[in-house]
Amino acid sequence: LDGKIHVIGGKDEGSPFSTVVVYDPLTDTWTHSTGTTAARYNLSAVEVGGVLYAIGGFNGSFPNAMVEVFAPETDAWTPQADMPTARYGCAAAVSNGAIYVIGGQNQDGVLGTVEVYHPPTDSWTAAASLPTPRANLVAVSVNGKIYAIGGWDGREHLGTVEVYDPATDRWDTKSSMRVRRSGLAAVLLNGKIYAIGGTNGETHSRIVEVYNPATDGWSFR
Repeated sequence: LDGKIHVIGGKDEGSPFSTVVVYDPLTDTWTHSTGTTAARYNLSAVEVGGVLYAIGGFNGSFPNAMVEVFAPETDAWTPQADMPTARYGCAAAVSNGAIYVIGGQNQDGVLGTVEVYHPPTDSWTAAASLPTPRANLVAVSVNGKIYAIGGWDGREHLGTVEVYDPATDRWDTKSSMRVRRSGLAAVLLNGKIYAIGGTNGETHSRIVEVYNPATDGWSFR
């Protein structure tokens, strides 16, 4: 948001945080921003139309359906319509101005649920379910399509990649990552997806793989 990186919520060995800290790459500095109204961790966050949305998460006792939006001009978080499905460890990505919230988990287990938030109407609709239910995955939007990458299915960590086309409401399977992992990060750079770090359940990883949507191929960095 505004060329800066916002780190929202989280936890240490104690209770969840509502803290928000902001990194400015131009000055290489961190500053505190206004905290969210609800303390939580393992949430998702995306930017749409110059504002920042914090979605879902875990409050230390229960999965959270809460959605809050942060507007820089007011320096405040405002509650929006709750997600239909409370969950944490879900991924979120934006396509054509809509926010797609994918997978995650709650008291019912690991989910394939996909719900779509429409900012202009503050409303939710359902979309086709993720073929491979999983939590702690990442999602990246490329040319209007959404790639769901990695995660944990309740039994094992995954390298699975599935792509969603909003125009057809359909998922297709793509080439898997070479290294299975969950809790990773991902970013789009020059038309390619960089999948960074994560865990296999035993150790944390420093591996970086790069996915080229044009060739459906992965390479190590």
